[in-house]
Amino acid sequence: MIWLSVRSSPVRDEGDKLRYVVRVVQDITERKAAEQRQKLLMDELNHRVKNTLATVQSLASQTARGVHTPAAFRERFEGRLIALSKAHDQLTIHHWESADLRELLSGSLAPYAGGGFERIVLRGEDVILRPRAVLTLAMAVHELTTNAAKYGALSVPGGRIEINWQPERAKNGHPVLRISWIEQGGPSVAEPAQRGFGSKLIEGSVAAELGGTARLGFEPQGLHCEIVIPLETATVDFRAKKAED
Repeated sequence: MIWLSVRSSPVRDEGDKLRYVVRVVQDITERKAAEQRQKLLMDELNHRVKNTLATVQSLASQTARGVHTPAAFRERFEGRLIALSKAHDQLTIHHWESADLRELLSGSLAPYAGGGFERIVLRGEDVILRPRAVLTLAMAVHELTTNAAKYGALSVPGGRIEINWQPERAKNGHPVLRISWIEQGGPSVAEPAQRGFGSKLIEGSVAAELGGTARLGFEPQGLHCEIVIPLETATVDFRAKKAED
């Protein structure tokens, strides 16, 4: 479908008799598409701002429950806000339409990538995420990174983290994006007696926001997190054929 602007101007003689009509037909499809993109962008921004404020409110409330001092609250709350900010930066670069999964992971883990060896390993093809998936995964990665820096693979010099992702077919036949977070070389891990807010945030947000699942495995050799999200919900370029391959 194309949009046309049609303008007509009559040409008359001295006796005001119509001689002919000049008609200009202009293709304005590109202009209309730009107007529609702008409207969608404003609607999306309005929706995202409301969601972000609700997220911040929830983070503040939940963080306050798990700490006992103002200093501890500030440290944890600021870290989560920074993770949200970085996700927003990625979305802003791409006009709030999408963001690259590899860039999102690299940005979140950049402070720990040094050390003279492959401490952070990212394996997967290019995947372009939808805005909702960007925000949700940014928070999940922040919680995993914070935990790894305090208690896991990033808390010791020889620890490393490997993150793999790939589209595939789930058992029900639906295409999904599977993301695996695997820690190695850190302190021995044991399942905690009680799940903290970080674990609940990861599992709950992936389920509520993306219709997927997130499972944390506390293996002795290191934490293992498996996130599975419907491919159509997670990515902009929904390609079922790649999932089949």
